[in-house]
Amino acid sequence: EVVSAPNNVNLSVNVFDGLSVVTANVRSLINKFDEISELAASWKPDVLAFTETWLTGDINDVEINIDGYTTDIFKKQYENATSAVVFESVNFGCQFDGRITNLIVDSKQVESLLNQLNPHSSPGPDELHPLILKKLAPIIATPISVLFNKSLDGACLPSEWKSALIKPMFKNGDRNDPANYRPISLTSVICKLMEKIVKSVIVKYFDTNGLYSGEQHGFQENRSCVSNLILAREEWAKKVDKGEMIDVVYVDFSKAFDKVPHLMLIDKLKGYGIDGPLLGWIKDFLTGRTARVKVNGVSSEPMDIRSGVPQGSVLGPELFKIYVNDLPSVLPTKCLLYADDLKVWSTVSCESDIERMQFTLDCLYEWNLSHRCQSSSRSHL
Repeated sequence: EVVSAPNNVNLSVNVFDGLSVVTANVRSLINKFDEISELAASWKPDVLAFTETWLTGDINDVEINIDGYTTDIFKKQYENATSAVVFESVNFGCQFDGRITNLIVDSKQVESLLNQLNPHSSPGPDELHPLILKKLAPIIATPISVLFNKSLDGACLPSEWKSALIKPMFKNGDRNDPANYRPISLTSVICKLMEKIVKSVIVKYFDTNGLYSGEQHGFQENRSCVSNLILAREEWAKKVDKGEMIDVVYVDFSKAFDKVPHLMLIDKLKGYGIDGPLLGWIKDFLTGRTARVKVNGVSSEPMDIRSGVPQGSVLGPELFKIYVNDLPSVLPTKCLLYADDLKVWSTVSCESDIERMQFTLDCLYEWNLSHRCQSSSRSHL
């Protein structure tokens, strides 16, 4: 069906396997962008795809961002210099009837978590030591549960919960080289208790709805680096036993946990059905964070953390796992993930198999661009 949109842009509206796709060839995309954003908000298609005859070479997806959509720009050097811009709904491929909007924390749950604290672990920047909290568990469980529920209802965290104290731990080599130190991030123990409660609810929700990617072995119950390696080895051994050749590409994302854009992560969480006060709480948990480095008893000035999932937190790894959850679905060849470590492989017996592997790497490259990720130089074949 061809319909007329704002500024007399002729749009083609199609439905493929239940997915609504809107396509159009436009001129001066930037000048029409407000109208296109209104169209997306009104029609809510799964995919918006536009071709722009003379898309400016230095344009980037930040300048043409639509709320609720991820952006892919394909700059191809055709004879007429046509480029394509694709806006893909963050709900694409993950619409579910079930939703989770809130949770209620009870005092018994808090007391149980307090009793599980390691009394020998370090306190966070608020200097509330786990030993003291554990000793006082029966007394403070109720007021802490009230505090947690107030925090959830108001989607607001105390600033002390959003600060981190970073202590460098020496690994090896020259002690004067900062690269030879591993940063250990200490965060509020009280906040970690709250994070455990939120994480348990999210994990149960994802497990119940079957939302987790089967290819992810990191931060998953009953899965590990070992299960990842065993599964890959068995798969490859079967192919080799049949006399087939296999191409395997190992990919490591550079500082992946530190580069997760908060707005895109929030959109993904909403697409998976996490909404309401719970989503608001997670959004506040991610934003307004600060960190200080402490060496030999001396602390630096606080530094704002504007992207990434919080290091040293309980909830951070779970949020990262959700952020990369859709990656295997965009790759045409088999793959496995362990957190941010990816390996993709394919049998190679003809020219088309080589092309398929190259197409997989192209898809990975486009996913990296749209998700603000970058493959490390350590990635190899």
